[in-house]
Amino acid sequence: MNKTFLTVCVLFFSVTAAFSAPETASLKIKIVNGSGENLSGKGFVRLFDPGNHMRIVGEKPVQPELIFDSLIPDTAHPYLIRVLYEEISYSAGIFLNKAGRYDTALTVYSVRRKPGALTYSVPHWFVFIHPDEILFEETIEINNPEPFVILPAQDTLPGFVFTLPKGSSLIDVSGGHDSLSPLAGLKAMNVKGVYGIPFQVRPGASRIHIRYFMRHDSGAIHIHRTWLQDIQYCNLIVFPSSAKLSGEVWTFKDDAELKKKNYALYKSGPVQKEKPVRFELADDTVEHRFSDIRAEDNIIQHYSLILLAIFLAGGFLLTRYNQKRSSR
Repeated sequence: MNKTFLTVCVLFFSVTAAFSAPETASLKIKIVNGSGENLSGKGFVRLFDPGNHMRIVGEKPVQPELIFDSLIPDTAHPYLIRVLYEEISYSAGIFLNKAGRYDTALTVYSVRRKPGALTYSVPHWFVFIHPDEILFEETIEINNPEPFVILPAQDTLPGFVFTLPKGSSLIDVSGGHDSLSPLAGLKAMNVKGVYGIPFQVRPGASRIHIRYFMRHDSGAIHIHRTWLQDIQYCNLIVFPSSAKLSGEVWTFKDDAELKKKNYALYKSGPVQKEKPVRFELADDTVEHRFSDIRAEDNIIQHYSLILLAIFLAGGFLLTRYNQKRSSR
């Protein structure tokens, strides 16, 4: 009797545990060195659960293959994989929608501390002309054809340096390691007019986005721009399109799509490093806007004086009225 009862209890709790235990998933991650070298083992792999306040659910040293078990499926949030290899961080996300086995792969690269065969271009240099200032948005593309991450010769040196046109002020700098990744803010250090930012040049195309502005009065606008790298080409895009640009290295290109948005496109060929490129902007519409603004200011000042006179006269009459009432 006791033996039978014990057997029934064991079966009951086993079945209950089987039904109540959550179904889990496992994740197999393959780490590939895109530089064609063996993994050095210098680094680690962490797995985060974004649906649980980015809790670390596992950490293992870098190796060609590794497995994370007992993961709770989540249909709303992807698990985040972060690999730190030779002090360079790589990230990827993967959805574990249901119980079962999942496979994914991440590519990392070995590090080299030499410039390599890097090339630079400026696919977008926007110039927005406003009545009292000019806003610049400049995208510099760095192409690294080698299968290595390029770092400066010393950790204390910046990964990229640049200057700004004379008279302009920096707003911010951001960067991304390919055309799909979002741009992340970067801290720029200014040493005697040369800005330096920490940046890792990874294989393929990287982007650096620089925003700056310049105050100006009415009249022609003179811009001198010097890059500290050889530039293969530059696309200068001016707003509004009515602005007249003159400069020896710039050629106007008729672009129908840009024209619809009131932009004008100018192109340049190769530009040598440390050799300034110049252009002059003159915009009649800016002059008209200045005239309109000044006219509006004069009208506002005129009516302000009238309102002030009415207010003072009303105050005087009210004071006289109160004096007469009190004298009675």
